[in-house]
Order: sequence, then C-alpha cells, then structure tokens
Amino acid sequence: MVEITNENGFLSTYFGSGGSLDDLPRPYLEELERQWNEWLRHEYASTGELREAWSPGEVIGGDENMLEAPRSAPRLQVAGQAAAELTETRGPTGELLRTVTVSRPSDQGWHVQVLWPAIAIRQGTVYELKMRLRANRRETVVLSCGQDHEPWGSLGLWQQVPVGPDWREHVVYFTSSESDAPNAGGQGGGRISLTDLPKDGFQVSVAGASLRRAAVYGLPTDEALGGAAWVLKRDWFRRTVPCRLDALRFMRDAEVTYYKDMVAYLHGELGVRMPVTGTAIGNTPPHVAAETVDFLDSHNYWQHPVFPGRPWDRNNWYVRNVPMVNDPAGSTITDLAGRRVFGLPFTVSEYNHPAPNDYRAEGFALLAVYGAWQGWDGLLTYTYAHQDWESDQVTTFFDLKADPVRLAQQPACSHAFRGGGLGPAPRRAAAELSLQQRVQHMTEGRPWNFAPNAYLGGVDRLAWQEAQLGIAVPGLGSPQRTNEAADVQWQVGADGRGFVSFRGRDCAGLVGFAAGRTLEAAALSLSPGPTSLDGFSVVTINAVEGQQLGAPGRYLITAVSRCENRGMGWNAERTSVGTDWGEGPTLCEGVPLTLNLPAGRSARVYALAPDGSRRGEVEASAQDGAVGFQLGPRYRTLWYELVIGN
Repeated sequence: MVEITNENGFLSTYFGSGGSLDDLPRPYLEELERQWNEWLRHEYASTGELREAWSPGEVIGGDENMLEAPRSAPRLQVAGQAAAELTETRGPTGELLRTVTVSRPSDQGWHVQVLWPAIAIRQGTVYELKMRLRANRRETVVLSCGQDHEPWGSLGLWQQVPVGPDWREHVVYFTSSESDAPNAGGQGGGRISLTDLPKDGFQVSVAGASLRRAAVYGLPTDEALGGAAWVLKRDWFRRTVPCRLDALRFMRDAEVTYYKDMVAYLHGELGVRMPVTGTAIGNTPPHVAAETVDFLDSHNYWQHPVFPGRPWDRNNWYVRNVPMVNDPAGSTITDLAGRRVFGLPFTVSEYNHPAPNDYRAEGFALLAVYGAWQGWDGLLTYTYAHQDWESDQVTTFFDLKADPVRLAQQPACSHAFRGGGLGPAPRRAAAELSLQQRVQHMTEGRPWNFAPNAYLGGVDRLAWQEAQLGIAVPGLGSPQRTNEAADVQWQVGADGRGFVSFRGRDCAGLVGFAAGRTLEAAALSLSPGPTSLDGFSVVTINAVEGQQLGAPGRYLITAVSRCENRGMGWNAERTSVGTDWGEGPTLCEGVPLTLNLPAGRSARVYALAPDGSRRGEVEASAQDGAVGFQLGPRYRTLWYELVIGN
C-alpha cells in the first residue's frame, strides 16, 4: 500500500486549530491567491457579479461590550486537586489587570479557569471575542464559549491561543451553535471562559476583555475579481456564507485535482502497482477520497496523550485512565465506522490505546472484532517500537515492544479479524450525504474531525453494533459478504460498566468487565474471575487448526488484564508518570479463569512460555458433570493451549 501524505490535507490544515495556512510565507500565499482568483474567474463574469453573490448575510457589527459593567466581574473557578488564586492590580495606564497564579496543577483543563458572567447568546450570530494576555512563560490557553449550566456543552468556540512574557492581543470570531439565555431567575445562558490554566507554577494576566457582535462581509470594497484576497481562517466567521461556500468548493476542487494527479503519476509514470491512498480520512473528506484514490484509510487512538503546555513535552502530559468499553457511543469504533465508503476497500493503518492507560488491553481486541464485523479490509497496529527494540519495559505511549497485554493478543486478534468467522454483519446501514449536507458541515469550521461522516446522513450513532455502516456514493458498489452465524454484543450495565462478548465460527471471547460472567461457545464455557481493575480483563479462545469451536483440535487461550513497570512515578490522578516510567521488567497481572467442557470430552490444558512452547500442564477436575480447569496467576502466563481429543 502507498500513502501520498500522512495526516495532511488542504481542508484539514485550513480547519486545524492552529490556523497554520494563515501564516504562509508570502511566495506560497501569492500562489494560493493566484489559484483562488483563477478559480473565481471561472465562476463569475465580473466584480459586480461576485460582489452580489457574496453579499447576502452582510451585517454591521455591534458596539456593545457584552462583558462590560454593570455586570459583575469575572470569577476564578478552581476544582479537583488544583489550587490557584485571582488577584487584581492596575496597569501603568490605570487599566484593570486580573492575574491567575496556579500553585497546584491538575491534568483537567477546567479545574482552573476564569469565567465571565452568563449572557444571552443567539444561534447563528457571529461574535468577536477580544482580550490581551500575558504569562510568565510560553504556554497555550483556551478561549471558549459554552453553556453556564448542565451539560456544560460548547456554544461554538474552543480556541487554543499562545501566551508568553509579552502582552499580546487575541481576537477570535465564532458563530454560536445554538441560542442560550439566562432565565428570569438568572439561571442558564452562555459564558465566556479563559481555561486550560492548571499548569504547575503558571501565571497568566488578562486585560481588556470584550465580546461584541461582529461585522460580517462578503467582498471587501477595496477588492475586485482577479484581486480577491484569500479567505483567512481567522476571518472565517466574519465572511458571509456564500463566500465561505466558494472557499470550500475551491479547496475541495484543489484537493481532488491534487490527488488525481498524484495517483495518475504514481500508477502511470512511476509504474506503482500497489494500491494508493491519499491521506487518512478525517484529514480529507470521504467523498474526496472516493473520487480520487484506490482505497480509504483512517487512524484513531483511544485517549491519545494530551500535552497541556508545549506539544510532545514528555514531562507535561496526561492520558485519561478510562476504559472505552464503558462508552460505545464515544468509542473509536463509532468514529471509524462513520468514515467508511461502501464499494471501496477500507483500512485502519494507525491504531492504539496508548500507555499508561490501565485498560489498554481492550484496544486491539475491540478493533479486531468490530473490524471483522464491519467487513473492513486491513488493520495495522501502531507501533512495535520507535527505538531500543530489546527493552524490557514500557517506555512511551505507543510502543508495544515490552507491553505483554498488547503484544500477547496479536495472534488472537489477527486470527479473529482475518478468519475467525466474526463477520461481516448480516445487513447494511448506508448513509447518503448530499453535497449541500457535506458543505454545510464544513462551513461550521470544525478542526481535525471536520470531515462529513455517515451520521450526518441520519444513521444512528450506534448502528455499527448491528450492521455494516458506511457512506453510500453513487456509482460505487455495496458489501456482499455477510455472516448470519456470528454473535457480537456490546453491552453496558446499569452500573455503567461495559463488556463485549463475541462468538464466531472458530473464535470467541469477552472484553471488559467480565468477572462473574460466563461465555458459552459451542461445547466450551469460559468464566473470568476478579482482577485488580474491578473485574476488567480480555479473554479469547481461537482454534489453531481451522476447526470449529468445540471440535477436536488445538486452541489458543489468551487471558490478559493490566501491566506496568516497577516503580512508575504516577501522579495522584493516575493519568501521567511524566518522565518517570519506572524500571523493567514489566509486570503483568494474571487472570483467574474457569474453563469447562462437557463430561466425557478428552481435554488437556498447558500453560505456555513466552515463545509458545509448553511450560507445564494445568490440572483437570470433574465437577457438576463437566471437565473443568482453573487457570490463573499461579501459572505465570498469558497464554494457554487447550487440546480437545476425539
């Protein structure tokens, strides 16, 4: 397989939170504007026609500062384990300066934030938020507008901005995603916040905060057809919708042309015979890929590391320590399933549940099971090692090299995805997205996952649990293979704990909080026991010789829960170890597991060594008319071999 560019695209870079295309060096900006104006000349015959086309929606800005007195002053919110204070001083010109000083940090950005009083926000209105900021060191903070009440959702603004030792004025524009206003009792409404502040020893000052209704314009009076400036991302919401639609159409056309030219060059002039894709879906829209490349590809990570300060600062990061199995709607499977286009091969070439998340054992098993259930075409785990291939300890987020719970599952997951009889699902849930739907979604300017997905076409967000999910594109085929026999279930109990059970022709398993549950698979039953993660484990059984479950032959049983290095320097929230990853060798927890077969069956179980050889036999017992085996930590292994005789 060939990928033209990794996690890059014209549209995704434009909509990225950094707005990096706004700062193109002049020669590149001049070329962009040349192509932009050439495109406009094909669409419009004159300056007057262009001005008229872009004029609907123009408004004059407002003068009222919605953050100004007589409303009460902003307040400091401190939550969790964080500690901070807010002080007020006067600047040299008498201007009021408010300074936040953090004395105890937190890994949750909202644990320290400055909140302005709730105000009325109107859906579709464009706002200009302005404030000057200064900090004791270079960091990033967030300006946001959100609900001042449960569920505390966003109202259209969440913008990272850089701060440092010099005063800098920040101006951001946004369109409210919905209306929200305080009621007669003063409850409700939207609020502006300066957030993501709880960084160790951090100090930030704010002055001159204002929120006004912004002016919205189409073609500026000093511009003409052939000399129109490029639409900068920071001005996106200040431009009329017709102007934004044209900018989107131009960027989309440019991406399509680029990928078509590159694919033709690779296959034609260079003679590349492997299938070619452009970039990961999410960095390009699915429909662009469907028009241009041989197959679609995507990437995803559950609880990717977050770096509150400098990007990839190995001393200042956190990974939320939560299991995905408790959250099917918010899972990576939901995201990935919505990106597939029916009729084209679909692969996931980067995937992981990064360390040190205690529940990372669930990651590859869930990907393999639902990749098979969805009928996807290829899965690649990221990554075995960046360096030091012989290390005996986990040293970073993604490397699998010394991580027993992720490595030990590779054979079972590969078998389940490629030939375990788990899919595809017996029916199809297809979304049809009109051009208007796709473009309207992108006009909202969402960073990273801006690309339209199947859920915009009215498909239920959990449809992938019962059916093959994807986007239907005219002219492309639909999946043909189905499997009526497979049983794949993702359930979340009343206590909020989730588990997945699956049974295919020659594999089965439990993923999640499975302690006390029994998986019946043909003539076998597996019952995981308690673990230190409240019963969380991943237990799978795979036929080794192609036989159906329960038939005579050899089977691989994999049972994992969690692992960690010796002496890891965990923070209080157990979300980060900074640079203190501890020492090797990595320690892993064995899973208590009861295996039962019907009476009269000849069976033996062996604990396996790391190289797959037999290390010792597990004693069998007869109970309640069945042949039973008690597997668990005393065998000091994650792998067992089951041999069922004739």
